[in-house]
Amino acid sequence: MIGKQQIGGLAGVNRVQHLFHMTHIENLPTILTEGLLSHNNPFQKVDVSNRGVNARRTRKDPIYNKPLHSYVPFYFNPRNAMLFSTQKNFGNDMVILGYDSDLLDSAIITDKNAACNSAEYYAGRGSLSHLEWSRVFNRVSWKGDDDLKQAMMAEALLSHRVDTQFLSKIVCCGANTALDIRQRLQLPNHVKLVANESYFFPMGNA
Repeated sequence: MIGKQQIGGLAGVNRVQHLFHMTHIENLPTILTEGLLSHNNPFQKVDVSNRGVNARRTRKDPIYNKPLHSYVPFYFNPRNAMLFSTQKNFGNDMVILGYDSDLLDSAIITDKNAACNSAEYYAGRGSLSHLEWSRVFNRVSWKGDDDLKQAMMAEALLSHRVDTQFLSKIVCCGANTALDIRQRLQLPNHVKLVANESYFFPMGNA
């Protein structure tokens, strides 16, 4: 018998078409040539990470016993507290990278931000049904609900390096940023450049 929570879980699984990683526009050139690398990336130009959160990612995952910093982090829902924070600091210079969801086959999946003490860890695509997808894809305010805020930052963690062949799209906040990217970079044919404000927070609120 399939219960209500399971139905929501199955619907959520079907919504996972991409895994998302947010970064600064200045990091795009080396991401395209070197791939997406884990923490302490020597090619990174602008670090958008939260230092307080990073301090908690020195712990090891309970599945493979590797430091969280040895993984490349991805979100299922990029419109979360991390993006809110980075938009406040970097504005329209933030871009969201969409990667092929086939990467889930070799990913560690967490039901909350991996740095959260109460996060549960799972291995591979088959564990997606464990996540509460109505909370992961929440579109209303998480203000006053820290558990919801953390659930919206559920992660997929990939070891060390993710090649550009898995990059499907680059999402930016507006046409001006898209034009800047087109003028500065020669994108691979398989990578779409998308200007879509709905992925981001209105700048007046960020």
